[in-house]
Amino acid sequence: DQTRRKQNEQDWLEEDSNQLTQEKRVLLDFLRSGWQGEEASGFHRYLEEQQHEESQAWRRDLQDKRADLDTELQENKDKLHTLETKQATLQKEWSK
Repeated sequence: DQTRRKQNEQDWLEEDSNQLTQEKRVLLDFLRSGWQGEEASGFHRYLEEQQHEESQAWRRDLQDKRADLDTELQENKDKLHTLETKQATLQKEWSK
């Protein structure tokens, strides 16, 4: 019974996948036939520009986050150094 259910699920998934593949082909054919000429070329350039701008913004955001993390790391190192110095001073005073 469990095997039959798994087989039915697999059959359904394969059928659904085939149907989606067919729908995708039809849609791609429609898009190819509909987007031709100067209008399509202009839209394509617009999409490329948008993608480039988004990519640049993403890179800037990553660089900003990296800079913030580097600053935070340096601040933590400075705090650690200060604490270590205080600890060494206290140990010297206690050992007298």
